[in-house]
Amino acid sequence: MTTPEERAQHVRQMLANFLLEEMGPDEADERLLHAYIDGTATLDELLAHARAYAYDQWFQAEIQAAIDDPKPSIPHDKVMADIRALIEQKRQR
Repeated sequence: MTTPEERAQHVRQMLANFLLEEMGPDEADERLLHAYIDGTATLDELLAHARAYAYDQWFQAEIQAAIDDPKPSIPHDKVMADIRALIEQKRQR
């Protein structure tokens, strides 16, 4: 079992990683971090939250990159027609 000091060190490391990624914890993060230090949240909960937060940040960055991409968009109907043709081609093999 970890001590409160060890849990506080885990939190400091997590916060340092947030800063390296130029992110900061929000209120929900702060509550979970304090709950972990107090022993009312588990390391698994803390890590699951960190993974979800990192995924959300990555996903938002991917969306923004797609929005900012200057290349012309491909119309939905064209994409669907190409996919249907590819599926049909695979069926005929």
